[in-house]
Amino acid sequence: MTAKRYAYAIVLTLSLLLLGTISADAARGGGGGAKGKGGQGGQSTNPYATLPVCLLTDFLQPPGARIWSPLTGDAVSGSTSVVWGANSGIWVGDPTYGALLAVQLFVDAQPNSYLDLSGGTRPLPWNSPSPGQHALTLRAYVSDFNRTTACYVESEPEYPVVQ
Repeated sequence: MTAKRYAYAIVLTLSLLLLGTISADAARGGGGGAKGKGGQGGQSTNPYATLPVCLLTDFLQPPGARIWSPLTGDAVSGSTSVVWGANSGIWVGDPTYGALLAVQLFVDAQPNSYLDLSGGTRPLPWNSPSPGQHALTLRAYVSDFNRTTACYVESEPEYPVVQ
């Protein structure tokens, strides 16, 4: 009986972790989906650019953003797409996850491409990569369940090398 409970606890924990990874309106960028309002990476249409950084005290489970590819040390060339993952977290007072509104790629601390997630998810294009090592950061814009409060969270930077 104890072994069954232990196995059940493991399955439940893994299920909750998986649910947290693919939460909100979008998860790992890379699926199909229609083009979002951000088109192929235009940053001028980002209506969330003035949102504040998220405060962890506003969340029961904090939001997250991560670049899955390319990673630090990866050599890339030519047209490059950035595969990403993000979740909206669970805000204090909300019954479940909020909404993942958009993501934006920053290259060397400068906006590079933007994707409004109302049209689905897909990899972000890395516009005009120049030769050398670059700092890539993903910014995810999130809101609470009722979409009355919003903020952003950033990934840890990755440092791929463009050949």
